[in-house]
Amino acid sequence: MATPLPTPAPNANLAAVAAGLRSAPYVGRLLDVLAHPVAQARPDLRHFEPAADGAAGQASPPEPADGLELPPASAAGHGHGGGRGVIVLELLIAAVAATGALRLRTLAGPRSRWLLITAVLAAVLPGSGLGPPAPDPHSTAASVPRGPAIAAPSPAAPGPVAAAPTTWTRLVDIERRLAAARATIAAEEWDIGHLAVVAGRHLDDPGAIAPAPAAVLAARARLATLLAAHDAVTAGYHRDLQAEYDLYRTAAVDPAQRNQLTSAAAHFPTPDAPVAVNANLGVMATQLAQEAALADAQERLRRLEALLPAQIAAIRHRRPFITPEVAAVSQTFGPTDLGIEPPLTYDGTFYPHFHTGIDLAGPDQTPLHAAADGVVLIAAASTDSAGRLVGYGNYVVIGHAAGFLTLYGHMSQVAVHAGDRVGQGQVIGFEGSTGNSTGPHVHFEIRRNDALLDPAPFLDGQLPAG
Repeated sequence: MATPLPTPAPNANLAAVAAGLRSAPYVGRLLDVLAHPVAQARPDLRHFEPAADGAAGQASPPEPADGLELPPASAAGHGHGGGRGVIVLELLIAAVAATGALRLRTLAGPRSRWLLITAVLAAVLPGSGLGPPAPDPHSTAASVPRGPAIAAPSPAAPGPVAAAPTTWTRLVDIERRLAAARATIAAEEWDIGHLAVVAGRHLDDPGAIAPAPAAVLAARARLATLLAAHDAVTAGYHRDLQAEYDLYRTAAVDPAQRNQLTSAAAHFPTPDAPVAVNANLGVMATQLAQEAALADAQERLRRLEALLPAQIAAIRHRRPFITPEVAAVSQTFGPTDLGIEPPLTYDGTFYPHFHTGIDLAGPDQTPLHAAADGVVLIAAASTDSAGRLVGYGNYVVIGHAAGFLTLYGHMSQVAVHAGDRVGQGQVIGFEGSTGNSTGPHVHFEIRRNDALLDPAPFLDGQLPAG
């Protein structure tokens, strides 16, 4: 269950604040805080109450009374300034407005003016709320830190947590710091909102019942200090969010750490601890799976970038096979007079020399692509007894659905291994002239159920004409 935080301060009129503080060096940062309060942003990960020691949370502020905005009960004890002094100032201004009898610029005598200014200064200068008040020993917020020091780690909770593994101890420490920082940031932003209303008033506005110029100047000076403190606490808060994210990311892929977190959370006194831990581990597992899928898609894209338009068009039109490379056919399928081709009986007829595939002659080292999805069955080299490359030379055979095989011969280099799953278009090697070859080319075959097939009809429209 999340710690209740102070409700936001009344929305300051950003245009009025900008106009009233147009010369202030921090006006841009102030408007950004007012428009985008950190306390109202939800972190991606879920959190749990680290301990019931009062250091991690604060009560919500009281409801406004009689039309006046009251500071949160915790604000006076924060030491972040502005809450108590500003509300006294606002009450004083409201009282003056209600009587209609006083205006700072038109007070009848110097003694009356001095008494009013003294009252205002007592409300807004240090010691009255705009400066750090003395710590309230009865305030549950007394332990909330100020400035860059977000929170000192509290002692480990009793019971199983005291002996919890290091990963769990780190997580609890992070949660404590985050809870303290959220409370501090919420209180600071509440104070900043109220101070902006006062500091943004024009000093030369005769038509408005404004606080004394000294009060406005004090509010402006306090704003600069408070904004710097807010930036420091927010920076620490974001560092701890990153540390928490990294912790869960590591644990999601480490079974030992994951088990440590879930086991310790199950025994933690706060009931929302196991809910938060399990939810965050699930979120991280999903993210890691998505990242792996995207990395795989990126790799597939990298491989496809080497394809030429004819091959991409074949994939897009769901052609069962794409050409390993877009290149001229230097030798067709079937009987030939070329003496290096082996004898073969095809369709019941014996041929002294038969070319069992087609040859595609492109530049040496051209990437060669898998004709279809499949599994690499052979990635090897044909050699004779002396170790010389003969026959197909370096070659690859891929098995496909419905009993199809494709063969790629004479490669200079093979880029896959037997057992690899490959996708259509994936680079499986590079063109060469190894084995019984007369020059750089790829020898490409398609077979089905031990029968040789002419690859040309399967590649219709993908190869250069002529």
